[in-house]
Amino acid sequence: METIEQPRRIFKYTSSEIAKIVIASSSLKFSQPAAFNDPFDCDVDLIDFRFNSESELDIKIQAEIKLLKENFKNAPGFAELSKDKTFWERGYKETQMGKIQSCRISCFSLLNDSILMWSHYAEKHFGICLEFDNYVSPRFVNLSDENDITEGIVGYSEYERINYMNSDRRFAIFKLFLSKSSSWSHEKEYRMILVNNKSEIQKFNNPFLKAVYFGLRTSDEAVNEIISLCKTQGFQNLEFFKCKKDNLSITFIKISA
Repeated sequence: METIEQPRRIFKYTSSEIAKIVIASSSLKFSQPAAFNDPFDCDVDLIDFRFNSESELDIKIQAEIKLLKENFKNAPGFAELSKDKTFWERGYKETQMGKIQSCRISCFSLLNDSILMWSHYAEKHFGICLEFDNYVSPRFVNLSDENDITEGIVGYSEYERINYMNSDRRFAIFKLFLSKSSSWSHEKEYRMILVNNKSEIQKFNNPFLKAVYFGLRTSDEAVNEIISLCKTQGFQNLEFFKCKKDNLSITFIKISA
């Protein structure tokens, strides 16, 4: 799937303790969608694999089904089973579901000043928000940006069933991985989707991390510890900011390292 839009600044809200792990290891975790808060998010049960005839399918899907037939041709009862279209729908579904369920996702936001996000994901302002420069290349040590990661801005609408056999499979994948209920629209989410059965923990190149924002309630001790850790781990040109109230919103003041 092609990237729809790649913003330069993306943000990850987290606790102070998790931020220390990210900085100390220069790594990010890509999680299984099953671990997400919303059970309908990336729900594979919303995917259908229906088709009327093989001739209407995309050439790539036809080739994949042909390969399935080759693999099963010596199975008992194959001749009879192969006459049943639903047999191939089920067989194709099983092979594709394995690929889909092997994907891992790392979630970011396009915002660093969302009061709700600070409250929900950054320990009620005791935590941290990390800024990443999404134009750095390569971003990860052991990943190819072109082959191992697909990404994009999440779209918000009501959940709906998706027919994966649609000729535009990219749209089906977009609807699965880059769509959420409008109830989550305040998150302004951006996702990186790891494919090809890669490890869920991925080391990033230090220039990828651009800045660290401390919450309203982040203690001076935690601030000093994280700044010191960044220096020890060799992060250069990092900027540090402390959150402060600005009437009914928040703003950031740059602090010296």
